[in-house]
Amino acid sequence: MALPTVAASMVQLDDLLAAAGANDSIKNYITARKITTTPTLALIAKDVERFTTHIIHPYITGTRIDGTDHKVEDGQDDVATAIMTHLFVEATRQWTAAASSPLPAPAAIPAPAAAPPTTATPAIPDRPPKTFSAWNQQVNIYEERRCGWNMASCSKEEPTEWVPKGLFSTIDGANAARRPTS
Repeated sequence: MALPTVAASMVQLDDLLAAAGANDSIKNYITARKITTTPTLALIAKDVERFTTHIIHPYITGTRIDGTDHKVEDGQDDVATAIMTHLFVEATRQWTAAASSPLPAPAAIPAPAAAPPTTATPAIPDRPPKTFSAWNQQVNIYEERRCGWNMASCSKEEPTEWVPKGLFSTIDGANAARRPTS
């Protein structure tokens, strides 16, 4: 089951167009501008002024998109501007409301089963620790798991002499020994 999205909680663009009273000319223009969803309409501009400049004004003056002329009908400039501004403001309002409210948790996901009690191992948090003491605790837990109960068996020092462990390492070592030091 897919998690709910902000777009899922918004009104469909066709319903929004009908509620705003958009005629076929406005619907065709919005579709020609590739605005096919309410979230796209809400996010196409940062504010009403930019929406007016980039979307409404070209429609009022007339524009050609994909070989089709889109222009408001004579004498309907104010009505078309009001309808398109209403569309943008309503889409933006829905986007803001849906994005700011927490999405409901899906009910179909079962709760995880209770884990059996563990011995002397504190729960590891989801985030990295921010204090030295918390890091020290994590390091101690790691060392206990790595070395078991006998900390003396864990070698904390690396061997002092390097030994090549592969063909390329051997070749690199031989080349380094051959090169003059000057």
